[in-house]
Amino acid sequence: MRIYTSIVGRICRALTSISMWAVFLMMMILVVDIIIRYFTAAVSLMGTYEMTEMIMLFVIYLALAGAQYAKGHIRITMLLEAIPWRARTFIEAAIAIITGIICFIVCNAGWTLSMTNYTKGLTTAVLFIPYWPFNIVLTIGLGALTLVFAMDAIDFIYRGIKKIKSKAEIEAEERREEYVLERRQEKADKKARRLARAEARAGKGGAA
Repeated sequence: MRIYTSIVGRICRALTSISMWAVFLMMMILVVDIIIRYFTAAVSLMGTYEMTEMIMLFVIYLALAGAQYAKGHIRITMLLEAIPWRARTFIEAAIAIITGIICFIVCNAGWTLSMTNYTKGLTTAVLFIPYWPFNIVLTIGLGALTLVFAMDAIDFIYRGIKKIKSKAEIEAEERREEYVLERRQEKADKKARRLARAEARAGKGGAA
């Protein structure tokens, strides 16, 4: 499992690095286009829209696996936190398996699309950039994401069986306990202040 995790981690880091460079390249293209438009008033860099559109595939799909590997995607866990921990791990595993299967199906569809576009020789309208290499980028990104979800599913199942909590889960439980204690302390303080005010009013009434 450690070897698999290490290999998947390296793949995710490599794809994320490519995605970051793609963002930089896209930014440079847009800056050059803006400069040309500023000085020429009308002329722009030919094919800017097409280039940025194609580069966006690198930016989005190659970063998905890295974000999931680093647990950087948005998660809403209100319902899961109400479920007992062990049951929650198996639910998380089922979610990872289902999502991984969906990603694999879309990955396979991306590969089919890339081969179709290669056979038909489809290109963009202005720069005649072939579509099929960028469809393969989609396939690679979703393939890597499938590997990450498989890793997550195995990890959740293993921890559920062995009753092993991750560091993040332990820290989350500690934060919840601290929050509960703080709320209890706040309620106790409010109750004490109300009693003190009531005693003060009673003392003033007796004195009068």
